[in-house]
Amino acid sequence: MRLPRIMHSMRPPSSLSSPLSLSLSPSSPLLSPFPSSSSSLLLRPRRLRPLSSLRETKKATLRKASNVPRTSGSTTARGAARAPDQINAFLTQFSDFIEGYGPAGYALFVLVYAGLEILAIPAIPLTMSAGLLFGSVTGTIIVSISGTMAAAVAFLIARYFARERILKLVEGNKKFLAIDKAIGENGFWVVTLLRLSPLLPFSLGNYLYGLTSVKFLPYVLGSWLGMLPGTWAYVSAGAFGRALIQEESDVGLPGGNGQLLTLGLGLLFTAVAATYVTRLAKDAIKDIE
Repeated sequence: MRLPRIMHSMRPPSSLSSPLSLSLSPSSPLLSPFPSSSSSLLLRPRRLRPLSSLRETKKATLRKASNVPRTSGSTTARGAARAPDQINAFLTQFSDFIEGYGPAGYALFVLVYAGLEILAIPAIPLTMSAGLLFGSVTGTIIVSISGTMAAAVAFLIARYFARERILKLVEGNKKFLAIDKAIGENGFWVVTLLRLSPLLPFSLGNYLYGLTSVKFLPYVLGSWLGMLPGTWAYVSAGAFGRALIQEESDVGLPGGNGQLLTLGLGLLFTAVAATYVTRLAKDAIKDIE
């Protein structure tokens, strides 16, 4: 059997055992399929953690998460609870701001309101805000002055500055022709009835009336009288909202729940009366429609 001798003769000589040859020797971890003990420390896979250990880690993580303060829900609840107080504080500060300037403060509100109406921007939210800020009586007076001023300015613009341009928009409109004919016969009452009815939007009517034959003073008086019921209704709604806010806040109402009930009944009566008057106005101008 000469095979062991042949294998022995094929071994590399000991003189070639250099650092390079040692690193590339069969016992090297790079060439050997069975790494040595030293290389196994480097290539040894990470030890799997027991399932119980993972459960303990998860429990610890959950405990840490539970210790974090829950700010979103509690903050939302506190904010909702404090909302009436904040709104009431804002209304009080704004009212004090207006009253601090005296007539100039009220004039500022009138100018803003009239400007929105002249630009044909719906002013119902601002009308209700007047009730929130000033109450039913004062708010109605301020809004009535503001709306009448806007109606007068828009009327003059349509009659003397933009007549031709606005006429192109309503040229051939049968409803406008009927309104113009009715106003020519009795301008004051027709304007009053039209203001009471929803036949014409308020901002649009301000300009359309300037194209008719109605005179300026009857138009202004009829507009003021016709707008009064609706103004009182919207302002009273705003004042009722303010009463609710004050009732839920720490301020409260001087008369307590009785005052709140009185305002609610007054608002209901105003709404019913305004609806009834509007229906009468619509029946009176059926020929115009």
